[in-house]
Amino acid sequence: MRKKNSISKTIPRMILAFIGSVFLVMFTLLLSFRLTLFSERHFQSVIKQTNYVTTLTKEINTNLQGVALGSNVPKSVLKNAVPEKVVAQNINKYIHSIYQPSETFEIEGLTTVEQNITQKITDYANQNQLSMVSESSIAELSNHLVEQVKEYIALPYLVNFGQRIMSYRLLLSAATVVLGIITLVILFILYRMLRGFMHRLLRFSSYIFISSGFMAAIFPTILLINHSYTGLKMESKSMETLFSTYISSFLWQFIIIGGIFIVLGVLSAILSETLRGRLVKR
Repeated sequence: MRKKNSISKTIPRMILAFIGSVFLVMFTLLLSFRLTLFSERHFQSVIKQTNYVTTLTKEINTNLQGVALGSNVPKSVLKNAVPEKVVAQNINKYIHSIYQPSETFEIEGLTTVEQNITQKITDYANQNQLSMVSESSIAELSNHLVEQVKEYIALPYLVNFGQRIMSYRLLLSAATVVLGIITLVILFILYRMLRGFMHRLLRFSSYIFISSGFMAAIFPTILLINHSYTGLKMESKSMETLFSTYISSFLWQFIIIGGIFIVLGVLSAILSETLRGRLVKR
């Protein structure tokens, strides 16, 4: 009879602990989204980490040299035609516009870049006495090259996609708060059921933390091991590296949180057994 009562009490507690672990993982997931996917600061930190502006500037200049070479303009003529400062300025504005849907991104500094390109090509034509090269053809080539720069800096689909996601920011914040409150209520109910039995409370806490930790860490770990997120194919290698690192940072955040939960669970289990041992000795 005593055993039956013990089982009838343990099963509801186990179910409650499982539900608590599920809500804890969901809360952690939404909180991670809020701190990464919905955070301009995080995106900017990934840009610095990947040295994105420098590598993108090199790509832009290399591409311009290749396009100009098709018009018989040597690569050396357009070396460093687009300064890194211009790219950095526009990238910062571009990222900011993603996280601020009310703001429209307008590329800046390209008039100076176009004038610089035009001047370089004109100087080359004059130095080599290429009289057959007209001002209109130089202007047409310069304009085409500047359009190439725009395509590298501002990807239209990224702004549209980002701003669409940002429109759910308030909903995400509200859902995170609600899940956090539900998780706390479940933990409080468990506490009320087990108060006076600290070792049992710690034992069920360990169940919650360890199960939450594994749920949080296993799937991201599989994605990292299989490199599933590296299948992104983009024309720009620097952009590909940026987004691969961005996704990787999100996955690592979840793995770290899962690891912390597992450690807390193990510590709770050890402390629970220590307290239980003391009670048995009494």
